[in-house]
Amino acid sequence: MARMEQLYLCLSEMKAMPAATQLTADELARRHHAYLQDLLDRGILMGSGSAKDEKGTRHAGGIIIVRAPSFAEAEAIAAQEPYFANGQRDTRVIPWQRTWFGDTPA
Repeated sequence: MARMEQLYLCLSEMKAMPAATQLTADELARRHHAYLQDLLDRGILMGSGSAKDEKGTRHAGGIIIVRAPSFAEAEAIAAQEPYFANGQRDTRVIPWQRTWFGDTPA
């Protein structure tokens, strides 16, 4: 019997013309990683990573998979991501029902 869990994909795309920011690239990356660690510590983060292919070619910014009680809450979580919050990326939230068969998730 199939089991499902409601999750949300936060798809991040780099802007062609990002907003001006006082933050360095290193500081933005540090804040992004701290944001992800906080989500993980709170049991919200299910997975994350750069949108790259097997050759390392980037196809977007990245993907963050979160648990949230609603679509609106997932959007609020995505809005706090430092690259998005500082005008460097656009983010789109897509509802996703993770499905697996058997006793444990794949």
